Amino acid sequence: MIIQTGSEKGTIGSAGVCTKDGCRYVDNGDHEPNVIYMQGEWDQEKEFVQHTSDREGYILVLCKAKEVGVKMEASGKIEADIFLDGKPLTKENAGKDVKISGKRSYVVVGKKGICNIVKMKKSENHEVKIVTNSSTFRIYKYTLA
Repeated sequence: MIIQTGSEKGTIGSAGVCTKDGCRYVDNGDHEPNVIYMQGEWDQEKEFVQHTSDREGYILVLCKAKEVGVKMEASGKIEADIFLDGKPLTKENAGKDVKISGKRSYVVVGKKGICNIVKMKKSENHEVKIVTNSSTFRIYKYTLA
């Protein structure tokens, strides 16, 4: 299954307030499966969502999958933290592109590509959260297997 984030095919569940300066989203914590939820300052373009602030924000999806891949990019190289059900990933559930340092799990994002962020033994329902403070961070889609 593919979950798009852009305005052409994506569904955002967070309430957003938009002005000429951008949009601020608030995640109320009530999550439906396969819907994108954002917290913080984001813009939804035709094919992607982009975090637009250097203040921390996140994008979250509740999904049933054994593996989760995310097509994303950023200018330069940035680190984005990854959480599964509110906790950092472990060696047992981290995808091949996730780095683990102490209790922190993250991916290094640069040029556009798919990062494998979650890999489990069986398909289960989980909330996958990506946290960033980069104003150039973009997410195009989630690929669930």
